[in-house]
Amino acid sequence: TDSRCNGHITQSGSFERPVRIPAAIKGAKLAGPVSLITQVEDSYLVLAENVVIPKAHKASYIKRLKTKIASIQPDATGVPLTDDSDGEGGEDTMGSRGSYTAAIIGVAASIKAADMVVGGQCVNVFCAVRPPGHHAGQELRSMKAISNGFCLFNAA
Repeated sequence: TDSRCNGHITQSGSFERPVRIPAAIKGAKLAGPVSLITQVEDSYLVLAENVVIPKAHKASYIKRLKTKIASIQPDATGVPLTDDSDGEGGEDTMGSRGSYTAAIIGVAASIKAADMVVGGQCVNVFCAVRPPGHHAGQELRSMKAISNGFCLFNAA
């Protein structure tokens, strides 16, 4: 995980909220011994943003999301970030000014995790990041789903 994931601030009462990370870490610890990585190096962020994400998502989607998040007032939270199935502002995925960086970190954490497994540092990994990234398709939703499940970039 990485504390910068907490820059993604959703609406009060949202299912996707900061308490998910400590809950996930607690669950992982109950499963057995765990080594916790608490920061993702900036080199992985650069790789995620400049190489990996453009391969997984259309440039128009990345630009639209980055522009939308950059336009959010610094103190605003719970702002709709994506379009819902009618093409209007979506109630599905909310966030804040820190959501873009948090989503980049989620992808970067996944890359680092894969490097750790391939490099023999561990045999399995679990990335506790926010926003989650397993539902995000090339332009938003994967497989024409009606929701993107709170996800911005695919980190799976």
